[in-house]
Order: sequence, then C-alpha cells, then structure tokens
Amino acid sequence: MLRPCSSTLSAVALLLLGIVALVFADQWSPIPIDSVLETRYDQGATRVGGSLLLFGGLVGLKPPYYEVANDTWAYRLLPHASPKWQPLAAQPLSAPPGRHGHTLAYGDVCGGGVPSVYLFGGNLGSTPTDTSRLSNELFRFQADAGRWVPVPVASRVSPAPRFGHSATMLTLADNTTVMAVFAGRAATDMLDDLWYLRCACGSGSSGDLCAYRWQFVGFGHPHNTWCWSRFYHGAAAIGAGDAMVVYGGAYAPNATSSPASMQVLGDVWLFNTTAKLWTYLNITSSANAGMRYGHALAAVDHQSVAVFGGINEAGAYLNDLWLLWPPPSSLPSPPSSSSSATTPSGWSWQQVFARGQKPARRMRASFEFLGGSWHTKNATLLLFGGRDGPFTYNGTATSSNSPRYLTHSLTH
Repeated sequence: MLRPCSSTLSAVALLLLGIVALVFADQWSPIPIDSVLETRYDQGATRVGGSLLLFGGLVGLKPPYYEVANDTWAYRLLPHASPKWQPLAAQPLSAPPGRHGHTLAYGDVCGGGVPSVYLFGGNLGSTPTDTSRLSNELFRFQADAGRWVPVPVASRVSPAPRFGHSATMLTLADNTTVMAVFAGRAATDMLDDLWYLRCACGSGSSGDLCAYRWQFVGFGHPHNTWCWSRFYHGAAAIGAGDAMVVYGGAYAPNATSSPASMQVLGDVWLFNTTAKLWTYLNITSSANAGMRYGHALAAVDHQSVAVFGGINEAGAYLNDLWLLWPPPSSLPSPPSSSSSATTPSGWSWQQVFARGQKPARRMRASFEFLGGSWHTKNATLLLFGGRDGPFTYNGTATSSNSPRYLTHSLTH
C-alpha cells in the first residue's frame, strides 16, 4: 500500500483542444424503454457487441433502504424497434451473491474465439460503508444458458478481496488477451496492485475446460514516489488494446472515512503492456477535467477516453462531459530505462457541451461506447444509473426508466 499523495501530485492541469465549435451538435437524447429496471448505482456493466450487460448494484431510492441486487440485464439495440432492457439470467438462484463496487469485463481471455463476460470482486455489504463482506470471487456468464458459473483458478495467489477497482481487457505482446485488475479498496487498506487473469485451453473451447490463473504484475510504483492507492477511479484500454489509461479516483485513509476526509485525485497514467511500464502524463494547461472519483469512463474509438460526472474534491456531484485525446501522431511509448516515467505527453482534455436534456449530476453510473466513430460523426455512448446524494437513477432525473444516450453528430 502506498501513502496518500500530496495535492500537487493529485491535481493535474490538462490542455483543452481549441475545437469548441465542433461540439455543439452533440446531443443528449432520452430513449423510451418498454420494461422496468429498478433504480440503482454502483452496478457492474460492460459492452457486449452493440449491447450493454449489467449485473447487481445497490437498488433503491434513498438510503438506508438499499437492496443489494444480483440480477442480470442486457440493454439491446434492436433494428427498426425501440431499444429495451431484457432480463438475462434464466437461473437467478445460481447467480452470484448480490454485490456492488464489482466489475464486469468482456473479452476472449481463453483465446478460443469465444469471448465471455467475467465478473470479479465487489462488496456484498448492504451499505456503501460496510466493508466486512468483500469478495475476490470470479464468475463467467454463459450466454447460451443464461447463467453465471464460478471460475476455478489454479494459481496459488490471487488478488485480495476488494471493491471500487477496475477490470480492463488488455492485449499482450504475444497477442493473448488478459483481464487486468487494478487497485481498489480492501477491508482495511487501499490497494495499488495490478493483476492479470490469464487462461490456457484448446482452440474453440467455450471456457468451461480452460485453466485460469492469476498473475501478479506489480504495484503502481515500486519506489513509492507517486500516489497510486485509489478506488473508484476510471480505467480503459486504448490503441490496439496494449495500453491502459487510468484517471482519477480517491484515497480513503480507513473504512469509516467520510467523503470530506478522502484525498480526491486528478492524475492521468498510461500503462504499456509490452514494456510493463507506467507513464505519468504530465499535461499542463489552464483548463482540465480536474479531480474526481466515482466518475464514469469509457474508451471511444480505441483512441480517446470519455469521462462523465463523479464527485470532485469539494464533495460536489458533477454532470460534465470530457474527452481525453492522445497526441495526433500516435500513443506515447514509455521509456525502457525505468519502471515509471513522467512525460509532457501531448495528451489533452476537451470539454463537450452537448445539447438536449442533460443528465442529472451523479456518481457510480455506467457509461459505455456502443459503436460508431467520433471522427465519422456517428458515435453513440450510453449512460445509465448512478446516485446524486440520497437519490439513485434508472436513467433520467425523473426516474422514467430512460437511459440516456449521447448521440454524436459533428458538424464542421
């Protein structure tokens, strides 16, 4: 575990792109939904093709009346019809125990050409501050049978039970896919460790007969120079899947830390899988997305990263939208002479001022890029759920079962 960093390291100023005129065509649009999905926040969600798959979360309108859910839903985009939420688990009694602060990630970890959705970790407690029932369980969703199955892991070591971590599918130099689990909160400690979930099995296997194992990759920084311990940060794979961006999060000294005592972070890091190196993106400018945690983050076009909402260092809930762009040429390559580096990276923030019915301020929502391209003017992102103070959302601020799209249409 690393010490909390100073405010000079957690507050990173970032450069704003000068293309404000191009973003006014962006539009928030509520889409009517023909089925009821309970309000919730802190759920796990991931993109599967052009759909969003969701599991669990804290369900309810006001604390302390939360229910820890263990239901599974898919938000489907149907041709020539209204999109809809559909319950997926045909055997709810065999579903994982209800939880929140867990992660879902979709990818072909076993290399058989059959991607799966993996669920890892989470908090089984009935309140956000109860850390007595944390999990490091691993489950895989069998789409054909509509059920979750436990994943046996052959390795002798595994990540500690945690919540508020990130899980990202990455591609290694040998072209294998791993699920990278980073940081989070344990029962009494903040975490800064990085793990790979790896798998080996025969060609074409569905994953049932594969051998899974955890590989410990390392800590955020071995020399204790930077602040790495964090939870409720954002992480996403970019490029060819061989790089991971990590942004923001919070450091909480102990299990009973109030929001006022948390160290809110605003730093941006890049992890390169080939060199296994972290690069601190030292971007300086007068405009930036600032410090926040519990925000929603999604990779767009495998290049940029979209960020929505969260809570800032003053404890205020946010509903702003930002894009983090890489340098115009290519993604930066970290140096090979050290395990971590600071670089004036050329990355930049662009705030998006979208029109339409703006989503309410919220944290711990789900945010996924469902397809299209930002550059060809047809990108689509979906924002669902979240909490604003005592209230949770199932889509709009009026709880009308309408997840919100950001339908993007650039005009030059």
